[in-house]
Amino acid sequence: MGKASDAARGFFVELKKAAEPAPLYLLFGAEAFLLQMALDEVTRAVLPKGPNDFNMDVFYGKDADPHRIVGSCETLVLFGGRRLVLVKEIHRMGSAGLEALARYLDDPSPMATLVCHGLTQDKALSKQTGFYRKAKKVGVVQEFEALREWEVGTFLRRQAKSRGLQLSEVAEQALIQAVGSDLASLDGALEKVDLYLGPGEKVRQVDEESLREVVAMTRSLEVFEFTDALAERRLARSLHLLVEMLEQGQNGIGINRMVSRQLRQIWQVKAAMLRGLGKNDIVKVAGVSPYFVDRLQGYARRFSEGQLRRGLHATLETDRRLKSSRLKERVILEEMVVAICG
Repeated sequence: MGKASDAARGFFVELKKAAEPAPLYLLFGAEAFLLQMALDEVTRAVLPKGPNDFNMDVFYGKDADPHRIVGSCETLVLFGGRRLVLVKEIHRMGSAGLEALARYLDDPSPMATLVCHGLTQDKALSKQTGFYRKAKKVGVVQEFEALREWEVGTFLRRQAKSRGLQLSEVAEQALIQAVGSDLASLDGALEKVDLYLGPGEKVRQVDEESLREVVAMTRSLEVFEFTDALAERRLARSLHLLVEMLEQGQNGIGINRMVSRQLRQIWQVKAAMLRGLGKNDIVKVAGVSPYFVDRLQGYARRFSEGQLRRGLHATLETDRRLKSSRLKERVILEEMVVAICG
């Protein structure tokens, strides 16, 4: 397992084992789905009967008065029990506010849990502040980094199992290739498959055909077929699939982006192969799912380094032309396909 997924799993395990909630949870990172899951689990741990107007207050880091936050932490719950004080967007709080929270942590209320939450996709949380250092001593600090692609498969299998679904290897590959590595999108896709299949056996098998029956996935799976045909350098098949996708209204920029992603993965795997690395090392170095390695190695053998370089340049030029040229989208993309298939 990878560092990011191990850290996330360790957090949830320790949270369940804890005899009582910590006085502070600092939860932040770029992985939105796991971050929200962590917030939900902490809320359940602190308020097992659920939040209400008397036991939970919510503030926002950029605009909140830190003295009101501290005052809320020190206010007893009207009907007894523990209070949860949630500060969202903690990474946007100014230095004066963070200093006030750091002083509060010198003697935190025994009947309150302060939860500081920050989705840091566009702005990092500083780890050099006194508040951060104090938080590590007093409470639980957990960063949820975005999972690397080769870690996503484990998440997908766990989420599928929790829904009573078992994905075939091909279905797992197709789903990740189609949806990408965004965990929320993958979980949403599993929910659609779950609803489509309906109640049945304790464990319901999901193959590629099952995914195709979910209408929202059909177009994405065609992109998956298209990028594979390109990687196999099958010119006629690639052009045929391209025309089909465009006739269905798929976006040319999105198609080109998927092609670029596929070529970058092939490049990374080929570079690892040239270094003499084995499959397990390729997974870590190239950052791809173990289930994709054999296929990507096969693709890598079809291209020289120069051909991959020219192919990536072709996708870059295609992106520029799609956004600026008056030529038809189909013409521009067909030229890109020819350049890659050679």
